[in-house]
Amino acid sequence: MPVTSQDTLFLEMKGNPLYSKYLYRDNDLEIIYDAQNTKRIYGSNVRLIVRSTKDSIGSISVEKIALGSDYFNAKNRAEKLEYDYEFKNNTLFLNGYFLTDIDNKYRGQNVEVILTLPIGSVLFPDENTYSFHRNTSKYNDILDNGNEEHYMKVNYKSMRCLDCSNLNNN
Repeated sequence: MPVTSQDTLFLEMKGNPLYSKYLYRDNDLEIIYDAQNTKRIYGSNVRLIVRSTKDSIGSISVEKIALGSDYFNAKNRAEKLEYDYEFKNNTLFLNGYFLTDIDNKYRGQNVEVILTLPIGSVLFPDENTYSFHRNTSKYNDILDNGNEEHYMKVNYKSMRCLDCSNLNNN
């Protein structure tokens, strides 16, 4: 991803009103009809994880996860998840949902998006990212809840707020 230590990245989640009028992470899977009136499975269990790197540029990794009766079935089901994102004008738009064919059934499908940013870069997460990065410490996520709508400078394994009051400055 073309983000360097000199850049500011704006981050937003994107929904699709055809599938849901809400934009937040949820474990439930639903049956919906897409634009071609095809029955599909819709899920919004998309986990956003932000980490720092000493590399000169950022990266994005999309990990698709599903359950199955064995490793092969789970891997095959996960590969069939449809998930998109777009990088445009220093803004990363992440889908807050994924789709899969109804034949893949409800099998704990979810997506993890790991955004790795170079030390020195700045992240401005939109307020709509809040529920997607509510993570426990095991995920090593450096973006804390409450830091949305603030300019956050990426440090080594942490972030520092550039426009917060001293009480909220991390």
